[in-house]
Amino acid sequence: MGGYNTTTEILSFHKRALIVPRIKPRTEQWIRASRLAEMGITDCLHPDNLTPEALSRWMQAQKPQLDARDTLRFDGLERMVREVGCIIGETPV
Repeated sequence: MGGYNTTTEILSFHKRALIVPRIKPRTEQWIRASRLAEMGITDCLHPDNLTPEALSRWMQAQKPQLDARDTLRFDGLERMVREVGCIIGETPV
């Protein structure tokens, strides 16, 4: 699955991962999983393409994946404080 909590936990393991996101009732998981796959951080398989053969091909592949920490920014809280400080005209502590 490609929920937010599951995906962030996957990223913390620094391991090769395949995400098969839910696409209904919303496409939020698909958007997240496919974007991470485009970035080379995880692999993504559309649930309509989920077959034993597809899983076997993925498991046998030796495709390297990027480390999320080298590609994504994990300083969101600090960045938010800085951004809000700029908006209200204060320098954050």
